[in-house]
Amino acid sequence: MPKDDLDQARERQSNADCLQVKLFHLLNGSVATAFETLKDAKLARAAYADELAKEYRPTPKIKPQPLLACYESNWLQKRGYEEYQQKVAAYEHQLSKSNKDHSPAPPPIPPYRKSYMAYYQAEQVKALLQEWDRVEETDPRILAYILGSISYDSADFTRSSENFSYSAVSQLPQKWRDRIDENNARLVAANQSPVDVNSLLNHPKELANFMLAYEGNDFGNQPGTDDGWLFRPRGMYQLVGREQYQEAQDQMQRLGELQGLDLLTLPDALWDAKISAMVTFAHFRLHRYKDGRLPPPDNRRTLFELLKDRANDWTAVRALQTDMAHPGDAAWVYARSEMFLACIEEALHPTKLKTLQSQFYGEE
Repeated sequence: MPKDDLDQARERQSNADCLQVKLFHLLNGSVATAFETLKDAKLARAAYADELAKEYRPTPKIKPQPLLACYESNWLQKRGYEEYQQKVAAYEHQLSKSNKDHSPAPPPIPPYRKSYMAYYQAEQVKALLQEWDRVEETDPRILAYILGSISYDSADFTRSSENFSYSAVSQLPQKWRDRIDENNARLVAANQSPVDVNSLLNHPKELANFMLAYEGNDFGNQPGTDDGWLFRPRGMYQLVGREQYQEAQDQMQRLGELQGLDLLTLPDALWDAKISAMVTFAHFRLHRYKDGRLPPPDNRRTLFELLKDRANDWTAVRALQTDMAHPGDAAWVYARSEMFLACIEEALHPTKLKTLQSQFYGEE
């Protein structure tokens, strides 16, 4: 894990990741925002250190190491190898085609390399498990869905924010290009000059404000302010907009969690894994989703309530989770939740072989 100066922060950790970041930084300088994030996380952790230290930490319900090992093996590595095999098959098909029509051969596929979970990914999972320890619920389906949905929405716990730093228009995701076109159309309709997309490149704050704080936005952000940047997507659950940050703040207060936390004043607090995990659980416990299958007024239920209802499978619950960016990707969340449920069961009731493997890897 890199320090602010891009060197390794932990003596026993490899320097490879830090060297890659250094090279990336030298090539295009686009990681400056990432290291501002590191500093912000440290400030947030320091601001709430006393309150975090007071939080009740009961005996763990699930030892993290066996679950992490299962996740790494049965999802990250298994899927990584499956994707590699697909690339090899595509390469062999293209090579066969080039041999037949005497066209240039495709570049060879590099040798397969097994991937391993990074320290940062493991810390996110551990923070969620610690919050699971602090709630009364014990139904493994709830934890499996939390881990399954969050792992999907965070790209396996590697993304805790939306990137707004781009140096070329071609780098912008299609969703951002569409939003820029829509916002410029609104400006033209209001007899205002459209914004040149090139003026937003290498200006993450300006881009975030244009994308998230436009007139009539759905995020509760105030146009003409820095709300788009201040309340940009952050955290494991990816809160976005003043309205969601305010809701998360209210949820934490209702649960009596982390007294003194003020997400509107210090939204960067979500960079801290522990705080982010607490906010995530508060959302799962208190935010109510409309269930059109039920008659009003009792047709709004929390994710905890939906998951405890055995009539709902992973797909049904995800379909009701309408505040996520990809509510239609239920199949992926279903597969991940099933995998995590199996890993939870294995961690709770390990076989003799798994026990030996866990001892080999070390317990935490």
